[in-house]
Amino acid sequence: MPIELPFVRFSSDYQLLTRRAISQAQSYELTSYPQASSKDELPAFARRIDLALPPQRNPRTLELARGLRAAVPDEAAFVSAAMVYLRDGGFVYTLAPQRLGRDAIDDLLFNTHQGFCAHYASAFVTLMRAGGVPARVVTGYLGGEWNRIGGYLTVRQSDAHAWAEVWLAGHGWVHTDPTAMVAPDRLTRGQFELTGGRAGDGARLLRAPWLMNTLQAWDALNAWWQDEIVGFNFARQLDLARWLGFADRDWQALAMVLGISLIAWMLWMAWTLRHALRATRPDAIARAWRGVDKRLARAGLGRAPHEPVLAHAQGLARTRPALAATLVPLANHYSQLRYGNPDDPAALRDFIRRARAWRVPQEDAA
Repeated sequence: MPIELPFVRFSSDYQLLTRRAISQAQSYELTSYPQASSKDELPAFARRIDLALPPQRNPRTLELARGLRAAVPDEAAFVSAAMVYLRDGGFVYTLAPQRLGRDAIDDLLFNTHQGFCAHYASAFVTLMRAGGVPARVVTGYLGGEWNRIGGYLTVRQSDAHAWAEVWLAGHGWVHTDPTAMVAPDRLTRGQFELTGGRAGDGARLLRAPWLMNTLQAWDALNAWWQDEIVGFNFARQLDLARWLGFADRDWQALAMVLGISLIAWMLWMAWTLRHALRATRPDAIARAWRGVDKRLARAGLGRAPHEPVLAHAQGLARTRPALAATLVPLANHYSQLRYGNPDDPAALRDFIRRARAWRVPQEDAA
């Protein structure tokens, strides 16, 4: 099971763990051995953990487990008996089950008879532990969608599933899926049906071959981008350099090629974005008022960037009467041109002339 990233490891119970937070997609190459078995004994500490049950909870379930266990000769037969009980007990698979009480497993097995994969996996594990068989709930993913264009299996969060494992002497941990007893079609039903959807126009559209092909092609393109561009690590860079004819130590030539390529790319980007990057030159109205703003700023009466021209002039006029007589009319003229009819050449020329000639009154100058 080769794993390229050194900070990824397997735990003792075969979980894939990482010591670093995952902030981007990662690729792993793993090998699965689903038929593997173990002749080792389950360690005593693990047996205690995998037989533990909450005290004074689910008494009816514990009594059921003891009855099933007493009726069969060995642990393997006990597992089969519990699976048959779930298959024949009138249980229903639903993603919207009734609320369960404090003794949740008792409620599920003897009252509501409704639940989804996590409910049935938990109930099965409780039965196993109560009958003396080490068991645990396992969470992961069931199925997926084969992408025939990219040649890979897409597994989504909607494929999440819960099942169980039991420890049998001479075999080790054995996979069991209680949900398959309750709802065998859960293995093949899509998420649309599981959520109660009806096969209407929307469902037929999602299953249309042309749309499925389009979505798979788009997903395959994203996967290629992730693998070939985002995942272009140092080892693959060296492979590319060798394929291009650069020796391992020919770094000067490689750096020159990369530098030329980078410059060419930057020039192309600059040419492509030349219109978007070109600064917009202020129009004649704004340029004329810019001179007024500069004179006010030198007098300590500058305008904040967010403050409208007319509001600023009116605010100054309330404390400086001299500005009320000169600055406010000019600001009104500005507003009329800016938000009224800026295409009047005579009015525009008159405003520019007045703005250039305007000065801060002597009594208001700093």
